[in-house]
Amino acid sequence: IYKNKIFARNTLNDAEYDKFSRIYDILTEDLISPDFTVILDADLSVLKQRIAKRDRSFEANIQDSYLLKLKEDYANYYHSLKSEGHAVLWVDTTDLDFVQNEADYTYVFNQINELIGGHNHESI
Repeated sequence: IYKNKIFARNTLNDAEYDKFSRIYDILTEDLISPDFTVILDADLSVLKQRIAKRDRSFEANIQDSYLLKLKEDYANYYHSLKSEGHAVLWVDTTDLDFVQNEADYTYVFNQINELIGGHNHESI
């Protein structure tokens, strides 16, 4: 749910974003914070290949600049979470296919398990 604010900032004008943000804050104020966050990233060319493979009409004309801005915003979100002491894992999936390749799946799974195993859930 927290990713919605990243996408909203990149798609809404200032007035729409302010309204969205007020509603978002009301709807999420009582949510329990997640124990950990996993952010999956990839190079721009790989993102574009994966988007094309999904073949969604509304993504057909997605601009490189939009994707690069999202990548930047996710990086900022990651650093913000880290600086606040949250457990967060950044996985570069450029050379991974954890959907089709069992070794890649195991790698990502083990990275998440390592994050969970080394984290005190009561401190969040």
